[in-house]
Amino acid sequence: MALAKQYAAHGLNMLTSYARFADGSVSVEAGLMDMLDRMQSGRFKVFSTLHAWFEEFRLFHRKNGQVVKLRDDLMAATRYRKLTLAYVSGAGTLPTSTDGIWLIFTRAGDKGADGTGVGDFTGPASSVTDNIVTFAGTTGKAGKDSGVAVGSLVAGPASAAADNIATFNGTTGKLVKDGGVAVASLAPKANASFTGTFSPPTNAIALNTLADSAAVSVLGRSANSSGTRADIAAGSDDTLLRRVSSALGFGQLTAGMVPAGLVTYAMLASAAIASNSEFQLGTANKLLTAAALKSTVAYQTLTSGASVSWDMSLGNNASLAASTNVTIGNPTNAVPQFGFVLKITAVTSARTVSLSANLVPAAGIESFPITIQTTETVFLAGFVDTASRLVITSVLRT
Repeated sequence: MALAKQYAAHGLNMLTSYARFADGSVSVEAGLMDMLDRMQSGRFKVFSTLHAWFEEFRLFHRKNGQVVKLRDDLMAATRYRKLTLAYVSGAGTLPTSTDGIWLIFTRAGDKGADGTGVGDFTGPASSVTDNIVTFAGTTGKAGKDSGVAVGSLVAGPASAAADNIATFNGTTGKLVKDGGVAVASLAPKANASFTGTFSPPTNAIALNTLADSAAVSVLGRSANSSGTRADIAAGSDDTLLRRVSSALGFGQLTAGMVPAGLVTYAMLASAAIASNSEFQLGTANKLLTAAALKSTVAYQTLTSGASVSWDMSLGNNASLAASTNVTIGNPTNAVPQFGFVLKITAVTSARTVSLSANLVPAAGIESFPITIQTTETVFLAGFVDTASRLVITSVLRT
């Protein structure tokens, strides 16, 4: 220790303790065997110009199994230097610029196989300068070039509130700041609540205005003016939305609402124009046209036969060309208070005409059966008294 203090007094940099192995031992045999192993494996080399070192190395020997400690200064110094290496690597610290002893290591070839430590790490065969390294896979021991340059990263502020939204600071796109808005404040709510008086945007309709309706209705303005929209309710069935006296509402059609030509004759004829039978039966809510009236009084042609059928729903006037002696059957669908005319001619030869029970000749009328010649036309005229009693008031021969 006295010698060490003298060295230190002259400014010599020394270790804080004597040279030793990492476990604290100073075995000569262990030091020599470690030197030999490093020399044989090429991990310890001596410059060929150090002739004194090689001369002492060649004289270095054992006697009775023990190292002869004569002329071994360089060998001992080399062994102590090895112990210094072990000491620094095992229990010391790396040298700094103020240290007097520096140990420089060199190696050739690629790294060896991965060790068993959890931090062993391998990288790609090539990468882009200043790109960020990220993990490749899930082992935690392999890295890759992320493709993201350090210069492209966004820089944030020195401090910020947790869970606040970050916003851009400036126009560079690489600076962010604390937006002052918490993420939780943006969570959607089932029912929004407001303080003060809520005013929707111009021309906007609040949801409750659309949702809360008290009737079968449409939403709008009933008057031709500005103001709040409201329900225009349908008060009853069978009404339509219409504008009457500048007001919009539901109701029946009024005069003037149907444009000229909108309702056609064909539309009326399909349901509203009375047929012959409807005219004679007086069917309600039916219109009578000139054509229908003319059709009603026109002759309907009866079929000649021993018994002649006459359906008065097809017309109260009829004609018959008798090709044989005939009997006029009881007319069907006769309507009281209507008159009738039956025109009869004889075909080929004279024919006789008889009447069924419902056809009753008035007093003073020639008796039936009557005979009709081929040279004449006979008209039987009368009126319907009841559905089963038709009175013949005249027999006219021409």
